[in-house]
Amino acid sequence: CIYEYGFPGIKLNGAQNSFYIDDPDISIPLIEDIAEAGAVLALHVGADAYEYTHPFRVAKIAELFPEMQILMVHMGGAAVPDLSESAIEIARGNPNVTIIGSAVAAKQILKAIKTLGASRVCFGSDTPFALMHVEKAKYDALLDGEVTPNEKMQVMGGNIARILGL
Repeated sequence: CIYEYGFPGIKLNGAQNSFYIDDPDISIPLIEDIAEAGAVLALHVGADAYEYTHPFRVAKIAELFPEMQILMVHMGGAAVPDLSESAIEIARGNPNVTIIGSAVAAKQILKAIKTLGASRVCFGSDTPFALMHVEKAKYDALLDGEVTPNEKMQVMGGNIARILGL
């Protein structure tokens, strides 16, 4: 996908496909290829299959590949237990990790922005599972008065465009 179709990155979903995102035999060789290609790695990080996709597994990957940009999609939310606190902590310690705030509580998205800075958080809708216009309205209401207009532009599209080289 990277070489033939020009994809800027690849997403791995251990929850959907039942594998540990940091598995040394399954995931890490593929992640090595993604890193060698200079592409971005996106990881499903949700409580729906937290053993496979726990934020601590992202930390292992981020430390193995410090030059690779990693997107932490869902930041550990959307189910019980909510792992968003762990996701924020992992991102704080790994500057190559950026959080995508999809399928997670609004308060946790704001906490991530306040903790990591607006340049480390991206809008996420989780469409088609959530309604795009509702999620956009949520972010508009959430960010109003909490961040500068420039920071809002970063979160709402500037960061992902920068990371993906768009």
